[in-house]
Amino acid sequence: MKLLSNISFVILVYFYLLVPVFSLGGAIIHAGYLSLLLLFLFRFRYFTEVISSSNFVWFCLSLLPFVLWMSLFSIFSYQIAFGFHFYIVSVFIYVLFGMVLGCYLVEKKKGFSDTLTYVWKMVLVVIFVNSVVVILGFYNPEIRAFTESFLDLRSSNIDYAVRENRLRGLAGGGGANLSVMHGVSLVLALGLYLKNRLSTMIFCIFFSVTTFSIFFIGRTGLLLAGAGCLLLLTISLKEQNRYLWFRLIIFSVVVFIFSIFGLQYFRDSVTSGMFNYSIGFVLDGAEGISEEGTSTYLLNSISFPDNFLQLLVGIGEYTGKFSGQGAVDMGYMKTFTALGLPLALIFYSVVLSKFRLAIKNTEFRDVLLVLVFLFFVAEFKEPFIVKGYYARLMWLMCGISLSYSMRHCLNSMRQSAN
Repeated sequence: MKLLSNISFVILVYFYLLVPVFSLGGAIIHAGYLSLLLLFLFRFRYFTEVISSSNFVWFCLSLLPFVLWMSLFSIFSYQIAFGFHFYIVSVFIYVLFGMVLGCYLVEKKKGFSDTLTYVWKMVLVVIFVNSVVVILGFYNPEIRAFTESFLDLRSSNIDYAVRENRLRGLAGGGGANLSVMHGVSLVLALGLYLKNRLSTMIFCIFFSVTTFSIFFIGRTGLLLAGAGCLLLLTISLKEQNRYLWFRLIIFSVVVFIFSIFGLQYFRDSVTSGMFNYSIGFVLDGAEGISEEGTSTYLLNSISFPDNFLQLLVGIGEYTGKFSGQGAVDMGYMKTFTALGLPLALIFYSVVLSKFRLAIKNTEFRDVLLVLVFLFFVAEFKEPFIVKGYYARLMWLMCGISLSYSMRHCLNSMRQSAN
């Protein structure tokens, strides 16, 4: 019974997190919507409890002014731009999903840290399976043809069936979005391992396979994973724990072995163009990173207007260009053009404050601090704070922490009444 429950939870997390869109017999099934529907049908009591809770209401009210500002701007400037509105509403849904899950797990007598452990392990299972599918799909076109046969392609501008990079496995899409999620999962795995919540064998297998899969998805995840793991290790070194030091040594050995054999195998099994795209530019140092072009593109994306009023209030468009012509990927610039610089800074401050409760009430403070740091770093690449797989994971955790706070308040009120 427990095995069946865990499998069901993994499927639910897969539907919610990686948002595959299935094309089955002409029918299009959006698994993200399906995950919400399944949770609604089987945990309806929690939905009604969460929606009426002050925690959820105050969360929505704290972000609502930014939506209202955009709406007023659209009305007075005669512009129809609802991209930012859609993303904020999506965040509400992610938090709702997390709060409902949290309420369910509270009744299973799981503490907050135990719940994070359980959810993160399910996330690791989903990412590991996806990593295996990505790797097998690259080396065996028949496997990729099979997975692509039931995954919808109409919402994507990439034909994943014939690509040699930016692969997606069983996810809704590949590229930087999926690469970041795979990279973040490495930080999760390391965090669980250092806290003795993951065995050495499972950690080594997961870390090696998932790292290798990122070579075929996108390089952004490798950079984030490297920065995140290094930061987490630096924080962890402050603990005087001999078991922790043993795990740090194991981690170092895994990285060393993978660096020698994994990279060599990858170099020998792919084209030179593929190797340079995935990891070769990093091995060439500062010159290779500069020639790769992403850093130059991001720097060129940062452009502020001469018009002070535009800088102050924005232009009401979630595009990243104050000229109103074209768009850039950088999330910060998109928010600046949508809200103006002062309101955008307030928006990011509000977002940061939403994770204070989660960081405060768990033994995984160091892991959550690193995840929040990477959350804001990833925003330089794309608006990952409000969209994508990483946003779904972070707002899910935020919702779970709010549900535990809500339950704690309810229990305190009941005890006072008695």
